Amino acid sequence: MHDEQALYGLVRFAGVHQRQVTGIVLVFESAAAADQFARTAGIDAYAVGPVEFLATTTPAAAHQAGANR
Repeated sequence: MHDEQALYGLVRFAGVHQRQVTGIVLVFESAAAADQFARTAGIDAYAVGPVEFLATTTPAAAHQAGANR
């Protein structure tokens, strides 16, 4: 993926030292735009990364971590 074509998403976590995802916000034109959104919204536990969309219309099979809990 080329940077000039990349779109970014923000993954919000339950807390600074927790990795439980509480939400995902799509789509930003740059990582800086996603960071600015987080600061403006008061979100302090998050990660920003490039978003990829599948080229197929068939849903990918996904393994759900901890599904047998």
